[in-house]
Amino acid sequence: MSIYFILFLCTLQNGVDCKWMDTREVLIVSPTNSNQVDPDFPASEQKLEKWYSQNPSKTIIATGFIASTPYNIPTTLKRDGSDFSAAIMGSLLRAGQVTIWTDVDGVYSADPRKGLLWFCSLGHEPR
Repeated sequence: MSIYFILFLCTLQNGVDCKWMDTREVLIVSPTNSNQVDPDFPASEQKLEKWYSQNPSKTIIATGFIASTPYNIPTTLKRDGSDFSAAIMGSLLRAGQVTIWTDVDGVYSADPRKGLLWFCSLGHEPR
């Protein structure tokens, strides 16, 4: 179970009506070399419109770091891919602002040597 899905479940448990998005269904990118991908904004926008028409919600919890190629092959967004996916989604959704939170008490993931540890706190304000 991904940390994004755990956040989704925490959000639902707190009474927020939200939808879960696997960005491999929406974000389309073309690998340009081993360390970079280029987003296909027109194709991604079409997929987002279709996804949203089937999953309308004011709140969407989406995976980060992953997308699909034009051939529907899952791929990563490479280094800093989670931030990159947030920026791509912000652009697709015509957001006025994208806030990236780093190094905050909010979501911890697992150290595979120690087992799964997670903490969800929804009360943080951006710095």
